[in-house]
Amino acid sequence: MKFMEVIQVGEYKFDALNSCLSKDEQVIPLDPRLLTLLTFFVENPNRIITRDELQLAIWQNVIVTDNAINKLVANLRKLFCDDAKNPQYVKTIPKQGYVFIAQISPVEPKKAASEQTREKTENTDQVQPVSSRTHTPYFVAFFAVMIFVLGYIALYTPSSSVFGDSAALSRFYGGKGSPIVTQDGETLLFLNHRQQGTGLWQTAVNAGNATLPKEIKGLPGFGELLFADSSKLMYRVKAPECGWYVSDLDLNASTVSPESTLLTSCNSLKIHWSLYLPTQNRLFALGHDKHHEHRNTLFSATVGEPLQALNIELSDKWRMVSLDTYKDANKLLITTISIDGKTAVFEYQIDQSILTPVVELDFFSHHVIWDQEREGLVYTTPAPDSKLMRMDLTSREQTLLSSSSERLCCTIARHPNGVDYIYLSSDKNIDVKWLKTNYWLDNSSVIDSNPALAHTKEGHYFLSNRAGLTQLYFQSPNSPATLVPLLDDYYMIEKMALSNNDEFILLSESHRLLLSNLNERNSLQSIFLDGYIDHIQWLTNTLFSVSMTYQNQRYVEVYNSNLQRIARLEAPWRQVLADPSNDNWYYFVDSNRDLYRMPTDRIFTTPSVDIGEYVGHLPMYSKLKVDNNILYLVSEFGETLSRYTVSGDIFQPLSEEPLNAYLGFDVKVDTVIFAGKETFRSQVYRTVAK
Repeated sequence: MKFMEVIQVGEYKFDALNSCLSKDEQVIPLDPRLLTLLTFFVENPNRIITRDELQLAIWQNVIVTDNAINKLVANLRKLFCDDAKNPQYVKTIPKQGYVFIAQISPVEPKKAASEQTREKTENTDQVQPVSSRTHTPYFVAFFAVMIFVLGYIALYTPSSSVFGDSAALSRFYGGKGSPIVTQDGETLLFLNHRQQGTGLWQTAVNAGNATLPKEIKGLPGFGELLFADSSKLMYRVKAPECGWYVSDLDLNASTVSPESTLLTSCNSLKIHWSLYLPTQNRLFALGHDKHHEHRNTLFSATVGEPLQALNIELSDKWRMVSLDTYKDANKLLITTISIDGKTAVFEYQIDQSILTPVVELDFFSHHVIWDQEREGLVYTTPAPDSKLMRMDLTSREQTLLSSSSERLCCTIARHPNGVDYIYLSSDKNIDVKWLKTNYWLDNSSVIDSNPALAHTKEGHYFLSNRAGLTQLYFQSPNSPATLVPLLDDYYMIEKMALSNNDEFILLSESHRLLLSNLNERNSLQSIFLDGYIDHIQWLTNTLFSVSMTYQNQRYVEVYNSNLQRIARLEAPWRQVLADPSNDNWYYFVDSNRDLYRMPTDRIFTTPSVDIGEYVGHLPMYSKLKVDNNILYLVSEFGETLSRYTVSGDIFQPLSEEPLNAYLGFDVKVDTVIFAGKETFRSQVYRTVAK
């Protein structure tokens, strides 16, 4: 199928170029995987297509579950309003695959104005043939000169490279980030984030799909890579002491020294982005005090000196998210975003502290950089039609550099060959799921997380970014999810808990609590906390516990529904839980993961191990719940769910079963709901210009 064609598929028009279906003037956008699936079906009609073929065409041989394929096909059927039992579009062949049975035909294009002009000219030529013959030699000579000139420009102008092809520089599981090229231009370094930790990897800059990257052994815990040569690596870490460090690097042995030297400290700041200018030995960073989330300040420091805030007069509408510098070390390119999903790019003259607007985009792009010639900008467009683009700063003409069925995101780097670019994909599909079959769940093709079962009615709350920003939704059994208008700003929600009477919803970011009364509009309130929030848990209808980590110390704080702190439990306590079915006891977990039971009034005193009733020792875990005298324990990395009896003097394991609780879980009377990864792809790519 030619991408320029519009195809009639049954009752729908399929426009692959614009990633959409349409019917009766209604346009239905297609996300990247649905676009790839439908394109593959249209190109292979009326034959059996196996699951292996779909896996190769859509996931490029990355292993996915049968459920992922089933869901994608089901979503396509849903768009077509197709009945699997009486199909008009996609027919299932049991134990073999699928057949695309829809009627397919090209849509007759409307006659273009250029064609009408040509026809008119042809008719005129028939009336005055002499004039045409008289000028032919001049036109031939003119076009010959023009072809030569255009050919010369195409051959000798660097920006005339033809883009479109790309090559994968990584092909393994994990979230990729922070790509940098060593000073000699030979090696690409990048980070790979997994639940077990963050690793450092290397590969040749000009590696192809067949070249395997190598993991660099040594120091763990990287947060961001800034600079590397043949013997030194400069990077930022978040803990135990936030700061920028340097370590010895041996690329031949693929090792980095565990010994490091602190260059500059982050102090009490939370850093979101930083870069290093080797020619000035100077750091620039975007960050903020932990009590002022998401409002970054630009900081700078000569390496070894403390960070100093720079004065930038920027409208409150814009929030700085990333930096770039290239060729002119006295200028920074600053990418900013707004709450309504727009992007603005500014140029900052460092020595004069002058901020100049460059361009504004009608969509969210996290990282915009200068192109190789510093005559344009390179950026990514959002899903579902994610592309790597270049904009010429003079003409504002946009050029496609690369497109992908995956979501392109977060970081772009210039390739040392002076033409190409290195970029990342980050494509997550996280679904809310039942451990045992229950009512239908209204999942999107993006991130649906943190499910919380309602206590006083049937249904569940959950978070989703299906609308672009994280929002709260509620779904009743066998009904579509509905928006709960609660979040009116850009939040990075990590955890959610619902009060026992369904009156309050509690949300948390890294350092902030947000609380809202679900029965009152515009009731959202928030407070910032010192330290990182590890767990949140309702104890009663109006009290909840917050597990915190601050300067490597763990403790628990208790708040009421007015966000007033009413108790603080110091070490060794790390978590306090309640069983909604039993209001006589609270459960306390200490730093050794020993579980104790105490009367509820102990929360307002100074509870100690000595007065607590010992219940048992817990294995490593990520999440805990107690319900109806059953303790539910999710393993450290979310792979399993274990149940324990905690009734009376009994602490006894009951069962253990596989789970995939990646972003939250909840339980009510042994009904378990959780958010698990359906698919996750994140890779490093480079463009291959011709």
